[in-house]
Amino acid sequence: MRISSAFFAFAIYLSCAPCFCTGQIDRTEWSCNVDSWQTVGILQDCAKAIDGVDLLYWHTKDAPDSDPLPHYFQNDMQQVYQATTFTYLPRQDGSNHGNIGSWRLSLSSDGTNWRLYNGTWSDNQLLKVIDLTVPEGNPWPTRFWKLDAYSEAGSRGPWSSAAEFNVFDSSSGTTGNPAAASNTPNAHGTTTNTSPTSSQHPTTSTSLAPATASSASTSATAGGGGLSKDTQS
Repeated sequence: MRISSAFFAFAIYLSCAPCFCTGQIDRTEWSCNVDSWQTVGILQDCAKAIDGVDLLYWHTKDAPDSDPLPHYFQNDMQQVYQATTFTYLPRQDGSNHGNIGSWRLSLSSDGTNWRLYNGTWSDNQLLKVIDLTVPEGNPWPTRFWKLDAYSEAGSRGPWSSAAEFNVFDSSSGTTGNPAAASNTPNAHGTTTNTSPTSSQHPTTSTSLAPATASSASTSATAGGGGLSKDTQS
């Protein structure tokens, strides 16, 4: 029986994938909402960024026209977790189209009081990691989170995209880089904000509120398991 080279390549990819199992929050019940998503051709709604399939992704509208920046992706994890780490995996299909540049991450346990992080990501396909324990060194109680994207990393247009978003909690006993929970290298590489610049230090706000669903937004609940394809049990 002949087995294609593509099958071997896929098998090698899976065998080299890191194990982020411990401490990674199950995304099965997550409910997401975005301001914009692509509906022409392959549906690229928010559920694609929490489905565990790296080659599928959320992408803001870009055909036949585009929605302007900024964009947002918000999520309800359905219960409060002691969050230590937030990760953003850009598109893994060979394109950097829509990579998030300037961003703000907002975290809340009650939907009223918010903790804010902000910074700028490089224009590449590496996993982006935000250490949520900075500066106190403790997990942050989180149920709701919202990522605002203010620029496209390559200045190619008014788009945002994401292959996967994940949150890790203190059940792993690790903080910062989630790759620490694995003995295998991160197949995507890692960019870790373990020592944020002054602009990335968290602040708090009681005035920030997540955007509500409207005719210009979409919401979805994650389907499938909570572990992404780049994990192994």
